[in-house]
Parts: sequence; structure tokens; C-alpha cells
Amino acid sequence: MSNKKSINDLLFEAKLSSLYHAALERKYSMFINITSVGTLLLTSLSFVTLLDLLPMEWKTLIVSISSFSVVLLNSVVLGCGYNEKSKMHSEMRKKWIQIEMSLYESMYNDKSLATDVLLNASYKLHSQEPALKTWYVHKAFNQTIECLGRDKSAKIPLMETLAEVFIVFRIFKKSN
Repeated sequence: MSNKKSINDLLFEAKLSSLYHAALERKYSMFINITSVGTLLLTSLSFVTLLDLLPMEWKTLIVSISSFSVVLLNSVVLGCGYNEKSKMHSEMRKKWIQIEMSLYESMYNDKSLATDVLLNASYKLHSQEPALKTWYVHKAFNQTIECLGRDKSAKIPLMETLAEVFIVFRIFKKSN
């Protein structure tokens, strides 16, 4: 019995990984963009001119809250490295798409592109993967099944995904 993966298995893996990284790239980019808009609004001069309509006690409170919010939002983005995470997931997605395109090329051009080369490339990419996020893996798995026209009964039910995420959370909570 051979240990080798078929081209279809590699294709599924590449599609799954590219969808997974696209979702995380989108998540981090969206958070950065929302933070930027929030910071812009909270620090804009038009916001300050609206404060003149309020009593003095409210002005101080609103300025303090908005200043704290700006610091908090920017601290989260900088401290958690969301910009770097977004770029890293973008690069990983591009690499998986290149493998996926090579697989399609070998399938449709009837070239026997060495699956060993693509398999090694996939192993190399997997070694660079950050810790996986279960919710996004399951979501990408279900999208991959739909994209490649696989049997829909293989999809992971939403409740199973939620249960696994909450079980991991409970285990983490108990260990602390």
C-alpha cells in the first residue's frame, strides 16, 4: 500500500489551505481597517467641534473615553501584530494558490508533473503554518467540499464545530 497522496488529495489540501488563509487574512485586515476608521473618527476635528454642544462635564468624559479608545484600539493592533499576521496569511495563501495552479496544470495538460515535488512543497508550507484556528479550518473544509464538488455529506456540521471550539475553550479555562 502506497503512502503517497494523489493529485486530488493534494488539490483538496491546497484549496483548503488557500481558503483558510484567505479567511484569516480578511479577518485581520478587516480589524485593522475598522480600527483605522475608528481612530480617524475619534481624533477628527469635526468630532471635537460637536463637543461644544454638550455641557462641560460631558466634554471631559467624552474626550477621556475617546482618547482611551484610540489608545486601546491602536494597542490591540500593534500589540497583537495584526498587520504582520495579515501579511503572513496573505503570503501563505499565495503560495498555496501556486501549488494549486501547478496541480491543475499537471492534471489538464496531461503532464506528469512530479507529485513528489508538489508534495514536498506542501510539506514545506505546512512546516511554516502558524497554530491552526479550528473554526476557520472547518469553515474552509466545508467551502473546499463545495468548490471541488465533493460529496456534501462529508461537510462538518456547524454544531460539531461549535462544540469542538467550546470544548477546547473549557479545557483551556480549566487548565488556568
